[in-house]
Amino acid sequence: MAARQDSLTADKRATDRVSASMPGVVRIAVGDLQVTVRNISDEGAMIEGVSDIEIGSRVAVRIRGIGWVDAKVAWAIAPRCGLAFDRAIDAQTVLTKP
Repeated sequence: MAARQDSLTADKRATDRVSASMPGVVRIAVGDLQVTVRNISDEGAMIEGVSDIEIGSRVAVRIRGIGWVDAKVAWAIAPRCGLAFDRAIDAQTVLTKP
């Protein structure tokens, strides 16, 4: 699978990203995978720990302090991928939870 970045997603982010390094879980077709959330915003996140995931795939991600959020894979360059959330979250809540 050739990895590429969706240029519309990369160039038109509506909210600022905040660096993070926290555990998370992503639910994909083959099951749940333990991942690391590398950065997060109100509208998406970059996670690390996935491979062989298709751009456009539907996933759910469990994020500390928020719970499960449905998302679409916006870009993928293994072992990282970018997720666009279906609904906005409060990223500051995530960052202040222990």
